[in-house]
Amino acid sequence: MPPQTVATIRSRLAKEGKLYQHQTEALRLVFDRQNALIATGTSSGKTLCYQIPILDDLVRDPSPGLRAVIIYPLNALVNDQLSEWEKILQKHPKITFARFTGQTPPSQEEYETRLRKQIEQELKEKEPSLSSYKLERKRENKLENCLVNDSKNRLNHRDDIRQKPPHILITNFSMLEYLLERPVDAPNFAF
Repeated sequence: MPPQTVATIRSRLAKEGKLYQHQTEALRLVFDRQNALIATGTSSGKTLCYQIPILDDLVRDPSPGLRAVIIYPLNALVNDQLSEWEKILQKHPKITFARFTGQTPPSQEEYETRLRKQIEQELKEKEPSLSSYKLERKRENKLENCLVNDSKNRLNHRDDIRQKPPHILITNFSMLEYLLERPVDAPNFAF
């Protein structure tokens, strides 16, 4: 395993300490090129069992193109995994990932519009007495800060995803079907 993969795994496991037995066994099987079925309870580390092999493959060969499609039944799970991938890929800026669901904005402009609305809503809840002028200034400052600090390897909208498919695509069943059938998407995601 490349030193970058090992360092990322150690960094990721800093909080938990070490791998669970089912994770160790699953990884051993996968790295021995065997199938593995991981069936454990909620929040027991199943995700790491496939994150590590995907990361290892992409660290070894970060050439462009879609390499992993991760399918979840619910958008909430897709959204939850974005932050996990962001953390694990933080030190691997050449490896890209994206969420493609009905919630994925079509363009950078729409991404910023949605982010602006989200920030404004949070500010209104946190500081309801802000004047409209102060609200706008704070909102725009926060937006600029969010955009500057955005994950450099996360593709945030459909135009980017179609233009340069990510290495890792996180989606749901319905959107995967659209990706494979819609003329605007199918050429970009031919498996």
